[in-house]
Amino acid sequence: MERDTRLLLVFLRQNLILRHAYGSLKPALNVCGSTYREQTKFGRSTGHYDWLRSMEGRVQGVRHWPFDDTELAPIIQQLLNSCRALSYAKIEDGKYFEITFTSPVNINHDTSQDQDLSYNGIYRSDAGEFLLYFDTSALTPDEWNELSRTATEYVEEKA
Repeated sequence: MERDTRLLLVFLRQNLILRHAYGSLKPALNVCGSTYREQTKFGRSTGHYDWLRSMEGRVQGVRHWPFDDTELAPIIQQLLNSCRALSYAKIEDGKYFEITFTSPVNINHDTSQDQDLSYNGIYRSDAGEFLLYFDTSALTPDEWNELSRTATEYVEEKA
């Protein structure tokens, strides 16, 4: 993975935390006082995802459709269960979930159908919190610039 690959890191905590990063990620990440361990091999897609856009065209969140993969099934089920307790997460039919970055949410479903299969994956902390990452190469430069202003840059912390 090249340095110019832009990733959005979504920390599923009681209060949503967004970070952006470039290039690849390590198997273990130290962030916000927690160690997150990779649950899926980097570079492997865990499903497809759509960027949720407002009527004005702003990225307001992400919708993820995990693959129906027997290897991933236990971790996906834990992830979905974790999302149920988060005010900014919505689970639909137990098959996909949406994470919204802003409030209020005003999704334009016609412009929120990217069907991206690029790099995305799952990390989990020792405390059971999840971190998701998504490749943002499908976003326009303006969308990325706006999103990266919302998300602070990821900096590895010492364990």
